Amino acid sequence: MKTFRLGDGTEYQVNNESNRDFITLTCETAVAESLIEKLTVDNLKTATIGDESMLNMVYEGFNASPVDEITNEIYVSLSFRGKRDMEIINERLDEQDAALMELAELIVG
Repeated sequence: MKTFRLGDGTEYQVNNESNRDFITLTCETAVAESLIEKLTVDNLKTATIGDESMLNMVYEGFNASPVDEITNEIYVSLSFRGKRDMEIINERLDEQDAALMELAELIVG
């Protein structure tokens, strides 16, 4: 098992074949719902899967299929992709715009 650690410190045990592009795990439905809710841009910025960083990765979606209806377990696969160059550039520009606005507020008062 590998550990998938989100930026907020939440950890999930995932299957060994999981990597930056494709994460799989078997868990209860409630755990899967919690995980999917936590896959935010901020949580992925500093997330890790094993020793790999999830920096510049974008969550694309999931598939789920029942494993055991009695225990409410499902098999979940999450897919990710690397950010495109324009997405990275736009993020940096947004950060610079925010910094300039803060500076302008300090100067103007």
